Amino acid sequence: MTAASGGPVLRGVLLTLTATVTYSTVGVSSRLAADAGLGIFPFLAWRALGATIALVLGVTLATRAGLLRLPPAGAIPRAEQGRLVGAALANIVITGAMMLAFARIPVALGLILFYVHPAIVAVVSARRHGEPLTGRRIGALALAFAGLLLVLVVPALGGGGIAVDPIGVALALGAALLQAVYMLIAARGYPTIPSIVAVLTIMALSIPGNLLIAAGTGALDELALPLGDPLFLALALGAGLVGAAIPATALQAGLRRLGATGATVLMMLEPVSAALLAFLLLGEQLAPVQVLGGAMVVLGGMLLQLPERPVRARSAA
Repeated sequence: MTAASGGPVLRGVLLTLTATVTYSTVGVSSRLAADAGLGIFPFLAWRALGATIALVLGVTLATRAGLLRLPPAGAIPRAEQGRLVGAALANIVITGAMMLAFARIPVALGLILFYVHPAIVAVVSARRHGEPLTGRRIGALALAFAGLLLVLVVPALGGGGIAVDPIGVALALGAALLQAVYMLIAARGYPTIPSIVAVLTIMALSIPGNLLIAAGTGALDELALPLGDPLFLALALGAGLVGAAIPATALQAGLRRLGATGATVLMMLEPVSAALLAFLLLGEQLAPVQVLGGAMVVLGGMLLQLPERPVRARSAA
């Protein structure tokens, strides 16, 4: 089924755009954490902890105010519970793989490879979810990806080209494949579970996952660093709220309204939003071709949200 028209689509677009903007803050927070000595996986564990705390508070307040009704545990089908756990595991691997990829290849190349996942989502959705892969949808995907290339490749070329590391490329492509799986599951995999509860489960499960990876990579000692600095602790927990809890919940709700393909293409605005934030907050310059690329991504996302024209039935002989 395609996304419904009218109000649900507009709300889905606004929710997904909120996710893109807030997700784009992760780069700044992770860079600040790295400068302070906090490694990738300890940072991810603290980020997940901050997100979990924020989501627990959100669920508690919404339940007490009557805005959220929690389904009884016995009312959730086991198949949905299994898919939710699978989404949580995929989320852990995706984030870790991309962080490791960024350590081996330029961020621009990593993002270009990662954003092949909208094409995977579109093809699978056309076959399994009834989201037709029409000429307009293919054109919207191509337009958005071309715009993303303009946004990302220009700064990379300005820095002397793009270096290619086979392991880094494999990590980014593997993350793209898993991201497609995650988006497809999140869109329709557990409809009886409220969006915020689903995200809370995913974030809570990612804490021990990232702790285990940190221990395996010898970075467990770094976990105590934020405890010795209140500002550092606020950064780590704040990254969980702004860069995880809010965008993940907004994206989950947007996926349910737009479908996997529509929400995934809109998420291609994340690098555009990150470039714009860097321009506004860090003074990094935007080339005119990057502005054009951002407009192409926006246009591609808008084209994908337009309702499909109904096919006229042939008259009976």
